[in-house]
Amino acid sequence: MSKSRFQKVADVCKRIYEKHGMSEVFDIVNMKLEANNPEFEGVSYKPCRGCDNDVPSMDGICLICGQRTGTLKFNVWVEIERVEVYEDDEVYRDEDNPIKLGIRDSIEEAVELQEEVSSNFKEI
Repeated sequence: MSKSRFQKVADVCKRIYEKHGMSEVFDIVNMKLEANNPEFEGVSYKPCRGCDNDVPSMDGICLICGQRTGTLKFNVWVEIERVEVYEDDEVYRDEDNPIKLGIRDSIEEAVELQEEVSSNFKEI
């Protein structure tokens, strides 16, 4: 019986990790993704508690340690911050009343929303 595509990719990543560490896994995976290697189709970076990092993942499984990965969302908030200005210093304090503007699936989409709000209000 032949190995599944997932198992082949996971074996490659685990071997590289054991010999060279996590950054080398990232380098190899990125190279394979850039080359559109069909074996690595469906691989994306997701948060992994076991690895304490965003790691290559396939089908919701970390390709380094084998644990289930989380999903990644980005919240965009507006909050009020109290600023006390003194002659020689500024003190910043949160005011505990943030308002969530939206949730986005990528950092690029979150930044786009943030920039849109900023341009509409001119003060942010």
